[in-house]
Amino acid sequence: TKGHEQSPHVWAEAWVHDQWVSIPVEKGIVLWGDDFQSRLNEYQLFGGERPGLHVISPWDMTVPLARARFVSRYGFDPFGSPSTTPGRVLPPAVSGPAYQAYLEVFARELHAATRQPVVVLRSSFDSVRVVDDEPGAAPGAVAGR
Repeated sequence: TKGHEQSPHVWAEAWVHDQWVSIPVEKGIVLWGDDFQSRLNEYQLFGGERPGLHVISPWDMTVPLARARFVSRYGFDPFGSPSTTPGRVLPPAVSGPAYQAYLEVFARELHAATRQPVVVLRSSFDSVRVVDDEPGAAPGAVAGR
C-alpha cells in the first residue's frame, strides 16, 4: 500500500546494514570503496557493532593521513606492491568490472600481508566475499557468500 512503502533512503540503509551483519568473520579487514563505507564506521562508532573489523577503502589509502594510520596499525604500506601502487594502477571508477577486479587484487595482497581475513563488499550490494585461507582451499582463495 502507498502509506507503507519504504523511502529509497530507508531501503538503502537497511540493505547496507544487512550486508554489514552478514559478514561471516568477527575479526579482519572490510574493504569497500563505496560511499556507504562511512555507514559501516557509524555502526561501529555509535552502535558498538563489529569492533573487530577494520573498514577501509582503497581511495582512503591515497590520503596521506589514512595511509600513515594504516602503516602504523599493520606495519606495511598497502600500496607497496606494483599491482596496487597509485600511479601504476590507480583505483578505477567505483562501479564496473575494472574496479571489482582491482578490489580483488587489493584484497588478496592485504590478506597475504596481514594473514587476516579480508572481506570485499561489492558496491552493487550483491555479494560479500572473504579472502582467507580455508581448509582445502589454495592460499588467498576467494570464498563467495
